[in-house]
Amino acid sequence: MSVHELVSYDRAESLERFDGEEEFFRELVQIFLDDCPMQMLALRAALADGDLADVTRAAHTVKGSSSNFAAKAVIAAAQRLEYHAQNGDLGAARALLGHLEREVDRLTTALRAELLG
Repeated sequence: MSVHELVSYDRAESLERFDGEEEFFRELVQIFLDDCPMQMLALRAALADGDLADVTRAAHTVKGSSSNFAAKAVIAAAQRLEYHAQNGDLGAARALLGHLEREVDRLTTALRAELLG
């Protein structure tokens, strides 16, 4: 995997949001890495249950937490999934899950590399 493929967020924009506080940024990375698997699990469960309110809530949470890192691909994928859930289209929301999972995987891989680097 190339470095370009790993970059699924904007480090400079993230640091700017946090006034260049490197330690705070790293803490948020760790929180995201700890919490995101639970968020995705909740999203999968809500989709399996057909609970559109919970799908909307879970997709919104993923979107919000990834916005700390200016992770545009994750934000866009979660936003599309959230939109379809809000509009009652469970089939479309389910169809978008795989794309969101791939983008979240790219982001978590890049953020883990950030902590190791």
